Amino acid sequence: MRFAALAVLVLATPGWVSFQSVRYHYRVSYPSTWDRATSSLTPHLSDPHEILTVGTGPLPVGGPRCAQVPVNALEAVGPAGALVSIQERARAHVDNGFAPRPNRFQLRPTPALEIDACLAPRRRPRLYFIPFRDHGRGFYALVALGRTATSQTRDDARRVLDSLRFSP
Repeated sequence: MRFAALAVLVLATPGWVSFQSVRYHYRVSYPSTWDRATSSLTPHLSDPHEILTVGTGPLPVGGPRCAQVPVNALEAVGPAGALVSIQERARAHVDNGFAPRPNRFQLRPTPALEIDACLAPRRRPRLYFIPFRDHGRGFYALVALGRTATSQTRDDARRVLDSLRFSP
């Protein structure tokens, strides 16, 4: 038991917390000032299914439109806030459009997404959508950044993605 606790302390970055999901077979680190949803924010979605959402502010469940995205949480992203959500596809779909996981994630402008139609026109954050595969599993990363998010907040969101470690 002492060894396991020591390993977490050694691997942890100051100001960041680590979380391991036994159910979904991943590890992630995120800023200690961020919150992690303890249940799915997209409860009516089965494939893909949400396995992780972290963000700088409140993470309310659901929304009045579009079961495939955490509408309420996206609309709650403040002007300087951020949200990172990971969804996993069923294994039957993994070979369809999932590029290998990059060594380092980049937040590049994303062409218009159907997600845009799910959000109220006001207070809409910038959205980044990144499909990727890792250990034979297919994932969608959705990153939302408030319109005045700092470069530090953007870097933190990217570091969350880079910290993800999946097992088969």
